[in-house]
Amino acid sequence: MYIAGVFLTGLISYFISAIFNRAAYFLIIFFAAIIFNVELLSLFKGIDGLNILFLTAVEAFIAFVIWFINKRPVLKISFPLTEFKKIIIEDKTLALLAAVWLIFIITAFICALFSPVTEPDAQSYHALRVLYWLREGFIYHFETSDVRNICLPVNSELFYTWTMALFKSDAAFGLLQFFSYFQLIFFSFKIMENFQIDFTKRIWAILIFSSLPCVIIETSSTQTDLLTGALLAGAIYFILEYKKQKAFNLLFFAALSTGISFGVKTTSFMVSIPLLIWFVFILKRDFIKYFALLFLNSIIFSS
Repeated sequence: MYIAGVFLTGLISYFISAIFNRAAYFLIIFFAAIIFNVELLSLFKGIDGLNILFLTAVEAFIAFVIWFINKRPVLKISFPLTEFKKIIIEDKTLALLAAVWLIFIITAFICALFSPVTEPDAQSYHALRVLYWLREGFIYHFETSDVRNICLPVNSELFYTWTMALFKSDAAFGLLQFFSYFQLIFFSFKIMENFQIDFTKRIWAILIFSSLPCVIIETSSTQTDLLTGALLAGAIYFILEYKKQKAFNLLFFAALSTGISFGVKTTSFMVSIPLLIWFVFILKRDFIKYFALLFLNSIIFSS
């Protein structure tokens, strides 16, 4: 069931991303679809694996029809592989760091996929919510001595609920942070590109960031810092691209990324204050459109 759920949700993300020809939308759409489906099923006390698969299959079919009507565009993913190979060959230290990074990524993926929840706070908070919600079939506040269960944002727990409903285990919970890490370094790379930072320096920055102990630990954990960072970095990137291209879909996904982040971690609100002020200066009159989209997306996707 889990593989089927990932495949169907991946199809939704692919079709929509291909229509806009932006690979940067893929993981954001994937996460948004999961949030929306669990919220929708919760209204009818119907959160379980079969209902999730049925609803996702219907949405995948609708996305396919829209994609087909739009002349079946192919999603293109570009990466300057030739340039990357060149700097790896020329800089032995960078090559060594890249090799260590590869070992780290393989290890993190194995841990994220197979390790159960081990963090004490996650056992009493992130994972605990999931057990109650799945038992009752909807999102509700239960009696608990840990106040975090009834007052903090729930978006990451919606992903864990979706995972456990399909996988019947907490072993894959770490995949949320694992793929959030890749989303974060992708957006960081593109933001640095917008500011015309040298390609080699961008690679160094990402590898140094990836060597930080907190990043290594969180890449396969049930914490939500990398996810929050990825969503806000995505909002920054989309705003910078909108400034250049004036494409409405960029403004929408900037608002969607910010709105989802509000439902992931409380600190997202604090981090967003200076960002929103900066967006006012960048967008000028278009900030009104962004704020309206942010309000709409927050109602739906901030849980």
